[in-house]
Amino acid sequence: MSEKTTCLIVEDHEELRNNIVDELRTSSMIGKTLTAGSGEEALELFEQVPGIGMVVLDLDLTMGGGQMYGMEVLSRIRETSTVPPVVVLTSNTAPARWTEAVNKGADGYLPKEWYRDPIQIRLYLETVLERSRKAGHTGCWSFEGWTLDAPRRRLLSPDGADVTLTEKEFRLLFEFVTNPQTVLTQETLIERLGLAGKNPEAALATVVKRLRNKIDRNQQTSFILNVRGRGFHFAPAILPAPSG
Repeated sequence: MSEKTTCLIVEDHEELRNNIVDELRTSSMIGKTLTAGSGEEALELFEQVPGIGMVVLDLDLTMGGGQMYGMEVLSRIRETSTVPPVVVLTSNTAPARWTEAVNKGADGYLPKEWYRDPIQIRLYLETVLERSRKAGHTGCWSFEGWTLDAPRRRLLSPDGADVTLTEKEFRLLFEFVTNPQTVLTQETLIERLGLAGKNPEAALATVVKRLRNKIDRNQQTSFILNVRGRGFHFAPAILPAPSG
């Protein structure tokens, strides 16, 4: 039997949140549940707790005391991780709403009429999780002996040592491994890394330099290549890797 998945439930309606948690205790696939009543709390948990394997996300977060709505939470999660699967909850069933959620990286959709049926919700979450497992996508990549484990925010060197990355360094490496054989422009990387200030180009150059210093050990040439007038290209072949 597969190891049970840790599920993060982001829902500002306490009764619904508790109903889902209670029902998931009967699941054969979902084990530990974490809960958040606001977008800010959800992102803090997602960043600090390793191994979250599914997110159930209310798009209409208004009662939890925070200022961040579900679509922004979804976008922030997908900035650094293509996993875990994210299933959205919403009372707005307009096709445009679902299309927007899919474009931002949602894997499933639970409409309002399911809210009071936690058994139906559990069955649907298990279906999405099973589909994700069969796809074999772990969110881990390898290159030249290195392994980036995105869900756990870990970078392992060829000798198995943990290499500490700052948030910006992690995001930069994530962009490279998820866009193989692609030249990424300065503008694209500045936007995706959220670099601001008077000189974002210099800030990007600093992040690139620091990442190079960490991964270019014993290399005659850098893994990160400058492409004149265009941006940066990541040279190594990228392969999927098993989850650690």
